[in-house]
Amino acid sequence: MELAAASWLSNAPDRTEWLKDFQQLYSVVNVRPHFSILNPIAVENPRALPQQAICSITTVDDVEDYLERCGQIANKIYLTAFELPYADRAAVLAELRLMGVAAGSLFPGIDGACEEMRLKNFRP
Repeated sequence: MELAAASWLSNAPDRTEWLKDFQQLYSVVNVRPHFSILNPIAVENPRALPQQAICSITTVDDVEDYLERCGQIANKIYLTAFELPYADRAAVLAELRLMGVAAGSLFPGIDGACEEMRLKNFRP
């Protein structure tokens, strides 16, 4: 079993290139196929800031395929996927915790605290 992680334009160069190469449209009505990145203000969303969240709007059904086709046309890579062996899960989570990335920091509130305690005290 693999633990998959996708970098959806999350790397600054990928997102910067996408924004530079493609016009961002903020509508899904009567527009050409597109995938646009939004940078909304994190009002009343306590998870948006710790997760460094971005939002998107699209008119395509298969976003991965669309980004890949756009990348082929532009001779660039806009989406990178990483597959990590499930056996490395504990080590990866431990390293992330050292960097301050854990359930408690990503999900403020009781659910994040409980998940962090569960992972720390009850190994899968």
